[in-house]
Amino acid sequence: MEDTKCRQHHALAVPLPGQGHINPLMRLCKRLAAEHDFTITFLDIHRHHEEAAAAESSPAAHQEPSSAPAAAAHDVEFSPPDPAQKLDIRRARLSLYLPPPSSPAARLEGLFEGVQTLAPQIEQLLLRLQQQHPPITCLISDLFVTAATQHLADKLQLPRVALIPCSHSIILHFHHLLEGGFSLEEVMKVSIQRELLRENVFKEGLQGLPTLKVDDLMENFGGDFFMYTFTCKALEETKNKAHAFVVNSFEEIEGNALKVNMKAPLYAVGPLVEPLEKEASTSLLEEDDTCLLWLDQQPCSSVLFISFGSIASISLAQFEELVAGLLSSRQRFLWVFRSNLINDVVFTTFPEQLLSESCGRGYVVSWAPQVKVLSHCSIHGFLTHCGWNSTLEAISRGIPMICFPYFADQFMDAKLIVQEWKVGLRLRKSKESGLVDREEVERAIRALMDEKEGQILHKNALVLKQVCDQNYLSGGYAFKNLQALVQSLN
Repeated sequence: MEDTKCRQHHALAVPLPGQGHINPLMRLCKRLAAEHDFTITFLDIHRHHEEAAAAESSPAAHQEPSSAPAAAAHDVEFSPPDPAQKLDIRRARLSLYLPPPSSPAARLEGLFEGVQTLAPQIEQLLLRLQQQHPPITCLISDLFVTAATQHLADKLQLPRVALIPCSHSIILHFHHLLEGGFSLEEVMKVSIQRELLRENVFKEGLQGLPTLKVDDLMENFGGDFFMYTFTCKALEETKNKAHAFVVNSFEEIEGNALKVNMKAPLYAVGPLVEPLEKEASTSLLEEDDTCLLWLDQQPCSSVLFISFGSIASISLAQFEELVAGLLSSRQRFLWVFRSNLINDVVFTTFPEQLLSESCGRGYVVSWAPQVKVLSHCSIHGFLTHCGWNSTLEAISRGIPMICFPYFADQFMDAKLIVQEWKVGLRLRKSKESGLVDREEVERAIRALMDEKEGQILHKNALVLKQVCDQNYLSGGYAFKNLQALVQSLN
């Protein structure tokens, strides 16, 4: 352990500014600060556009819309560490100005491309940090901000560590695309008829991956396969130039995938699921702790937690089917209901009629302290969009899942949850309506909460929880890999 502390490290951490990307990066930084005495400067990138994303708002997001260009270097704001806090985590802030999005696809493309425009400001920030004590020694950034950070690391001769914020399996499938295991044309061909072909085998025999069906591929929004081309470009550059990959995963859930050589060294340090508070706070929405008081009043292992993350949205028709199935199941529930959860409909509060129809069995908040909720003894199951953070937070707490994937990597995550780890059920859409109908919702909820199938899933989830607990201990898998990463930087 002592030899990992022979150098005083100072890392600049650059996330993609979305909740699912900020959280794992801050959790990694928190562990580096706590276990290896790192000084961390964490870059908070505040997005501004005409429709200040209600799903991921911040105090800055309530300001008047602006058409100003990206912030100049002198606009970087610093928040020094609080002397009362144990960890040396400092905050820097930049603003990112984006055009108003016309669709979910445009929102994502605008964000991914917009971050690249901050490279000059990030470079000036790095130069300033080189003059501080301790001087900057490395750059840690999200894989999806490679274009804005890798060339800066090369230019300033700093090692860059790239965090993979999603499952390694989905990144490995991009690796195989780059290596010729399949082509983008093949993906495009089956995506046109995704619903018809979803159970068809797309590709088998790819090293480190289970057999892939069409339904396991990333959902394509917008028709231009932007996410495929953007991710492949970022992955190729990182494989060839980065100091290392850090993966928010562990051997027991993605062992085969983690063994595949991707050129740059790879360190699996997951699950990164610690609560983030005080100097490491990252929540872009205000968490409503009153739900914890409500959970205190519920019987042990009796509540279904429902959350679709910070981005996913559903149609009004799908929402009505979900509500009908939930009410018919007669289960207790805690629902995180964002005001923009439903496409083209803005609810400031959950419709009172629905709460009254639950006869006191339900509680609704706009945002919840998810790790604390999943750790609560009254929670029995989790209806989730299958974002990677939510997935890891659930298995680390021994909570089985009902899977309702929305986009991107979430379909691969659902496959792992249901078929590989056997800790969840998958909601299936009706071929007639294209919706997950109320009968399917009720069936899945009852199966998870009341039936023998749910008991088996819960037992499997508890086994994974024990594995997660061991990884945190001194000498555990994640502990050793993080130590090896630090040694590689010395």
